[in-house]
Amino acid sequence: MTESISPGPLGSEQGSWCTANRFALLLAGFICAAYPDVILGGQVFYFRDFGFFGYPLAYHHRQSFWQGEIPLWNPYNNCGLPFLAQWNTLVLYPGSFLYLVLPPVWALSLFCLLHLWLAGMGMYCLAYRWTRHRLGAAVAGTAFALNGLALNCLMWPNNIAALGWMAWVVLAAERAWTGGRRQWALAVVVGAVQMLTGAPEIILFTWLIAAGVALLGGFTTGAARWHLMARFTGLVVAVAALAAVQLLPFLDLLRHSERHQDFGVSTWAMPGTGWANLLVPLFYCFRGRHGVFFQVNQNWTSSYYLGIGVVALAVIGFLLRRNSRVWLLSGIGLLGLVLALGAQSFVYSGLHAVVPQIGFMRFQIKFVLLTLFAVPALAAHGVACMLRTDRETLPRARKTLLFVGTLLTLAIGGLLVFAWLQPPPWGAWARTAWSGLSRALLLWAALGALLALPRFRGFVSASLVSLGLVILLAVDALTHTSRQNPTVPRVAFSPGAVQIEPRPRLGESRAMMSPAAYRSYDATFTSNPLNDYVVGRAGLFNNANLVEEIPEVSGFFSLYFPEERTVWYSLYRREVPKEVPRLLDFLGVSQRSAAGQVYRFEHRATALPWATAGQRPVYADPEAAARAVREGQFDLGEVVVLPPQIRGVVTVTNRTFARIVASEFTAHQATLRVEAAEPSLVVVSQTCSPRWRFYIDGARAVGCRANHAFVAVQVPAGRHTVKLMYWDTRFHAGVMVSLLTLVGCMAVLRPNPHSPVGVTTRTSVPR
Repeated sequence: MTESISPGPLGSEQGSWCTANRFALLLAGFICAAYPDVILGGQVFYFRDFGFFGYPLAYHHRQSFWQGEIPLWNPYNNCGLPFLAQWNTLVLYPGSFLYLVLPPVWALSLFCLLHLWLAGMGMYCLAYRWTRHRLGAAVAGTAFALNGLALNCLMWPNNIAALGWMAWVVLAAERAWTGGRRQWALAVVVGAVQMLTGAPEIILFTWLIAAGVALLGGFTTGAARWHLMARFTGLVVAVAALAAVQLLPFLDLLRHSERHQDFGVSTWAMPGTGWANLLVPLFYCFRGRHGVFFQVNQNWTSSYYLGIGVVALAVIGFLLRRNSRVWLLSGIGLLGLVLALGAQSFVYSGLHAVVPQIGFMRFQIKFVLLTLFAVPALAAHGVACMLRTDRETLPRARKTLLFVGTLLTLAIGGLLVFAWLQPPPWGAWARTAWSGLSRALLLWAALGALLALPRFRGFVSASLVSLGLVILLAVDALTHTSRQNPTVPRVAFSPGAVQIEPRPRLGESRAMMSPAAYRSYDATFTSNPLNDYVVGRAGLFNNANLVEEIPEVSGFFSLYFPEERTVWYSLYRREVPKEVPRLLDFLGVSQRSAAGQVYRFEHRATALPWATAGQRPVYADPEAAARAVREGQFDLGEVVVLPPQIRGVVTVTNRTFARIVASEFTAHQATLRVEAAEPSLVVVSQTCSPRWRFYIDGARAVGCRANHAFVAVQVPAGRHTVKLMYWDTRFHAGVMVSLLTLVGCMAVLRPNPHSPVGVTTRTSVPR
């Protein structure tokens, strides 16, 4: 059975006032009401990863853009690591242009809010396609944009951008395998845009949902199923080809990174009591930094509350309309909740045994994103079923609504009794009780509005009641906990927060936030967010050094080279803290956190420059080399540790007389003028990557790994110019593949001058 996707007469439908344009304004109003200080620019986001991860990445991207560079390599953090290839830097995402040309602090906050709005609009359009009910679509769009997890994602520009395109990708993909070539090409473009956001888990879940919808379409259309699946497979391949410019560098970095199939098997899963937070949002939650509530041992998100009214409508949709699509959405939603429990669930353990690659995902709580998508869509079906009943089915629909409302109310009551009898160590039962009772009131207010809506036959009265329903759902989402994204005045991001003299510069030296200072800042805070953030910036916490353009030995990213990570762990994660002066000297640490200070630094006069020459080589396997560097067994200004397999290339055997006459470092290149009395080794304390190329006087040379994680090259006697150039062949290959695919898509999308103007094609989709 099929139904037309072209608009039908909905004037008599309750909620028909809520057209796409009106809902766009309504959703924008909700977001403006929630964040007026951010919209007007007086305040900006800063909390957690926004201030020390998202904004520094955007700032570095912006600086590179205005310098005419594509930031492939980041020389400022972790002694150097790839930048574009990371999956969350948004370098190639078209929407990043917003904060490249506007004031970056305000523009990045606005960027996140715009994608929150985009997420709601995408779900509205998708739910309307599936239900043909405008009020149901408005409920789904509001629930998808305004829930605990989506609001939490405002601190990650890449994650909120990927969420913003999630429903649009599913919608475009569904149209692609039932429509013509232009719809297929448009789906390729939309899918690639989401791919460029660089949020792999959200992208993966998006395409798993799209694949489920494709399979559903294949099974419900009989003979056409293999044709639909072929179109879907071709769509996935084309999307990957269009996004190859990002995918190829990312996959290359992932292959060489420290991540493995068991990387995140037991990290930050949903707690055993986590399902209760869908009904009582503050159940077993404690007040964390600056008033934001968290679950115990769950720090990835501060909430994933969907709204008690939305959950009720989703259950009603399942009970009243159990067609194939509803079964699919219900399965997706339940699967997300089960897998989010991680190793606590035998389902996740079994899935990991069958598909070990899911271990690359660090936090199992991210599986709840599947539930975030499915429940709003189910709620849209629930609204449509309740408001499209006739006189014969209306009593059953009302009984179902009352049954679901009563069941959820009893569940809330049971949870409150449990919290009273078994309170958490931090107590605060009154807060939990208020959280549950207020949600119960909002539940019945929403269900009461839906129950009363069929009684209002006039357009104005029905519109006001349905508007009230949507507002209730928005209020529920925005008030279920304290503000998840506190703000600070824009002055917190003003330049000059770091006071270091002499200031470390590219190619010369580095700064280092000591382990004690790192723990001190991460564990203690004041009640003043502005002070806290400024102190963190001054102390170069996480990636704050990018804003100051100060090289640092540490950083906060998703992917690292394992050898560099070993060196980092030796500095920051020792069971027994131990100073390794020789290692700090080799890394060029000229400024280190002062004893007992978070934001003050003390000068180290023994730091070496990034490039040194004349060391005596010793050879050791990776484990021995790591131990030698970690324990400071050698003076790394006098000795360099090389891998045994390089013996046939290196002819130097002893300490030699050689010096670096001049050096010039940029983001992707180092130029060294070397004088050597005999063949000598030149060592550079930049992280070794397979994408480094070495040149001596313009001719290619063979470089090698040195001191376990860094690079070295042998130069002949005399005066020579040595160049290290970062050349990402995967990126350049991706550029070619993406350009060819884009040309093909543009050719398909170009309007046909021979087609009659105003003629549209009606297509049918599976129910």
